[in-house]
Amino acid sequence: MTSTEEIIEKLGISNHTEWNKWRHENNYPEIDLTDRKFNGKDFSSFNFHKLNLKNVQFINCELSFLIISNSFLENVLIQNSSIDKCSFTRIEAYSLNLKDSKAISVNFTHSKFTKCEFFTNEITELNFKNSEFINIDLSHKKATKISFSGIKIDFQTRAYAKKNPNITIGLNGIYNRTNNSASLQNEKPKGDEMLGGDEEVILASLKKSKLSFSTSLSATLIAFTLKFVGVNSFAYVGLKINPDTFAFLALPIIFFSLYKSNVILNDVIQSMKYIQTQKGATKIGRFPWLISRFWGIDLKQKIESFFIRIVYCLHPLLLLPLMAKWVTILDMQNIIYGLSIPENLCELYSKNAFYFIITLWILFGLTIYLSIKLFIKSQQMQKPILFDIQNPTPSETDSYKIAKSLEEIKKTISDFFGIEGIFPTDRWNLRDYLRNIKSISENELEEIKKKKKDESGT
Repeated sequence: MTSTEEIIEKLGISNHTEWNKWRHENNYPEIDLTDRKFNGKDFSSFNFHKLNLKNVQFINCELSFLIISNSFLENVLIQNSSIDKCSFTRIEAYSLNLKDSKAISVNFTHSKFTKCEFFTNEITELNFKNSEFINIDLSHKKATKISFSGIKIDFQTRAYAKKNPNITIGLNGIYNRTNNSASLQNEKPKGDEMLGGDEEVILASLKKSKLSFSTSLSATLIAFTLKFVGVNSFAYVGLKINPDTFAFLALPIIFFSLYKSNVILNDVIQSMKYIQTQKGATKIGRFPWLISRFWGIDLKQKIESFFIRIVYCLHPLLLLPLMAKWVTILDMQNIIYGLSIPENLCELYSKNAFYFIITLWILFGLTIYLSIKLFIKSQQMQKPILFDIQNPTPSETDSYKIAKSLEEIKKTISDFFGIEGIFPTDRWNLRDYLRNIKSISENELEEIKKKKKDESGT
């Protein structure tokens, strides 16, 4: 077993060919380089596989084409070093700092980074693929130089991103406006949540929520109009409705309609974060309803949206002039006796006028509360639904689903027979396959015609 000191000595005197050969011959043993400092060393093209780098410093080192893989890094400082074409693969890094280092391109793949400093250097291009950011400061100006595609971020990283003017915070991730890349939430919903990013389900829910809200708005406007325009205004269509009777009946309808709209809209908001396609973003984000529609990111659009939606959501306040008369027991008794209801019900309501007033005001208060909740949910939806332009998620069109099903059929047949069988290539395509069959058939037909022609000529 080679000791750590022998490994360090070997590392100091070897060139990359000798080092990589030695590591390969010894089956890549795990190496602990804790508390080591390397100054002015040349590790170009070295293969650092299965290394424990804790409190390690590389200062003024040549690290071009260095490969660090399957390693753990903690409090690692790479300062004023050349790290061009350096590759970090399947590493877990905590507090990695690339301070003042220089490179044209550095690659990070299938790695997890926590509290790392990537943007205090002179690196032209940082490439991250299938990586995870935890507590990474994206408020730095240089942060938008990287592509967000394939990066998973946590809540704290998202909070830093809010401070960067070139990053848009969306319902389902963050968007880099500099290079049109997006870090989308790729987590799957829990099995007991009954949520998902199905566009048609979300659209159906939005339609139901909009219908319930429209019912509440219509009932409110009719009650207001009957009271302050007058019943005679509806006489031309044969309607003779007591305004107070309609208001009493409308209040529970308004309450339950707003409640239903709130519940469904809450499910919509929870499901929208799982959308990843451009089709889903446009269909749902621009759904024609003032409450849910995303108005835009400009300040003027935000101000206009705020005032329109708050007036729209608080429409039950139109009932307040009617409610003002439902305060004293005497006023309530007079209203009850004027209702178009049977006499025995009038007596019952009159004797219990106090409880009737309390019930109506509680119901009205809850209605206003639901209106405020609806506005808050509407405000949450004023963030865009993002999609990644650089690496777009394929939309599941009918042709895409058919192709996917055919691939599954091919795999099932291949597994059953243990061979590729009738499929000519690994990347089998129905259209290409039919074209090949057609071409073979045409060639065979030509050969048959030629053969018959030769036979007839002889």
